[in-house]
Amino acid sequence: MVDYQDFLKSAEQLLQTGDEIGYRNAVSRAYYALYHRCIPLFNEINDRPTDDHHAQIVRTLRQQSQYESIANRLNKLRKRRNTADYELHKTFSRYDASSALTLKRQNHKIGFGYV
Repeated sequence: MVDYQDFLKSAEQLLQTGDEIGYRNAVSRAYYALYHRCIPLFNEINDRPTDDHHAQIVRTLRQQSQYESIANRLNKLRKRRNTADYELHKTFSRYDASSALTLKRQNHKIGFGYV
């Protein structure tokens, strides 16, 4: 079974590839590590399913003051993932990927442990 930590490990491995596609994929994996880590919290707070989980998770967490910073980090990572996945005309560097992984690595207590 795969969990959010597997996504993070994959992101860290992809960062070491030394090429742009690896950097882009590292950002995507870092985003999904945080996304999957936030789903249980979202489900605790929100009793209604939604079609747009990505945006809804951010909106729901922002409504809880204790989770606002995690929502902001998730939203920043989502924007970076979108750049990495969809804006192929832009160069994506190791620095871009490293800064995204730093967002994921920042330990922030969100009630059920560290994200």
